[in-house]
Amino acid sequence: MMTNANVGLPTSSIMTGLLTQRKAREFSKNSSQLFLKPTEEGKFYRLRLLNTQPHRNFVDSSNFAHYRDFPFIIQYVHQIWQDLPTDDPEKPRRVCKTIVCPQTDYVKANSTLSKAHCPMCAAYGSAWKAYSDSHYKNQEAKAKMKNLHNTFVARCLVYVVQDPNHDANSGSVKVLSLDEHEYKALLTQIQASQANNTPIWNNDACDLFFTWGKVDVAKNEGKANEYHFKKNGFTRVGFTTSPKHLDSLTDELVDDVQFDANWYTVPTKEELEQFYVENFSSQAAMNDDIPMDIPMAAPVAKPAPAKKVVVEDVPDPIAQDVDVDADDIPVATPAPKAEKPKVEEKPKSKAAPESVDDINLTIDKIMAEYGVNGSK
Repeated sequence: MMTNANVGLPTSSIMTGLLTQRKAREFSKNSSQLFLKPTEEGKFYRLRLLNTQPHRNFVDSSNFAHYRDFPFIIQYVHQIWQDLPTDDPEKPRRVCKTIVCPQTDYVKANSTLSKAHCPMCAAYGSAWKAYSDSHYKNQEAKAKMKNLHNTFVARCLVYVVQDPNHDANSGSVKVLSLDEHEYKALLTQIQASQANNTPIWNNDACDLFFTWGKVDVAKNEGKANEYHFKKNGFTRVGFTTSPKHLDSLTDELVDDVQFDANWYTVPTKEELEQFYVENFSSQAAMNDDIPMDIPMAAPVAKPAPAKKVVVEDVPDPIAQDVDVDADDIPVATPAPKAEKPKVEEKPKSKAAPESVDDINLTIDKIMAEYGVNGSK
């Protein structure tokens, strides 16, 4: 089945399926997806792109080129992230649940569903109206829009030559999911390799290598409302310089992933409704009684500082000889005590020292009192 030019998959037509089948696919999708983490200095992801042959029904479709771009499956999905408990309460397992939105081209081309049948899109439309009617001030409606919008995603089947962050992934076939920004960056590299006749598909080819980390992204570039933000993405990306044969890449590894059966799917109307009930309706029902068209309340003004109470002097009613009930007499405010004026103390003058004659007279008096002869 496998050739150097193409990897064929035993794929079937688009699965509509029941909810039980969706549950089984959800488990398979989580186990086959390659989750990227930031790379350390000098380490790279090395992947081999697998160009898959879709089912004949898709190839014959006149709209095929609009909804599948080799080797990518192009989708719009509704997704929600959940933290599942583990043995370590501080390290829950983070999983992403997704469902394909009817806005996706291959869904519109191959089913009777339309965007009107999507409860997430309908709820998004209601939230958008509430947000615009409030002159873009209703934060509750804005938060709902963020959770309910559909997201572009491109999915590609890859063989993991080396995963620098998780050794167990090396030597396995995984599904690489990229947002629109990273999809365009990789597509540019693919187009350049094709122009140079560089083999990049399947067994005998060059590896895709890249580093992953924070990059700066510009939105509305060149316009008045241009803004920038940081996100995870390719910090370096390209293809190796020489082809290499992979003996470990086998049909069995590719077939086990069931790329088309698990990922190239069309939801039923019942599946869309069930996904909404499981992930969004409980949040919406909690606020069903809150009017969404009321604008944000104006900020409450700070109260003015309280004025100081000035107690007026009340004349003594007895002194005025006026009859007044005791209950009506306000408590008199005691007058402040007047400070006594400070009197400057005059420095005490020291007595002048007595002369020698005065001292002798004093001695003579004392001796006369006791019958002793005085001084000569």
